[in-house]
Formats: sequence, structure tokens, C-alpha cells
Amino acid sequence: MNLYSILGAEEDRAEIVALIMNYEERKNLLDFINKDRILKRKVKLIIKEMNMVNEAKFVTWKEIKNIYNTM
Repeated sequence: MNLYSILGAEEDRAEIVALIMNYEERKNLLDFINKDRILKRKVKLIIKEMNMVNEAKFVTWKEIKNIYNTM
């Protein structure tokens, strides 16, 4: 993550969402969640929450849902 994400819970979530939505950064995020169970739980929760408000049909969201299902 970065220094911005330690300023508060909302910034932490915003940074995680930014990583999830960026294809190149998502690869790095997936590497990190395999090593950090707390980060993995955060990512899983954020994807679950995003899924409740976003029923988008675009490819990126399908890929993110697949990530969630393999966690």
C-alpha cells in the first residue's frame, strides 16, 4: 500500500479499490494477499461490498468476481 492508506480507514479502502480496479496493480495485490491474511480479508470484504452495489457486466468486474471466488 502507501502512506496515504494509513491516514484512515476510508483512505485504506480507497487505495485497495484503486489496486483492484487497475489491471497491472491487481497482479501485485494478488501476490500480497497470498502473504498477508489481514489484507486478504480486507480485499475480500471490499469486493463483497462492491458486488452488492455494482452488478456491472463488464469484463473487469467478472475478473474481480473470479478472484473473490478463488479466495
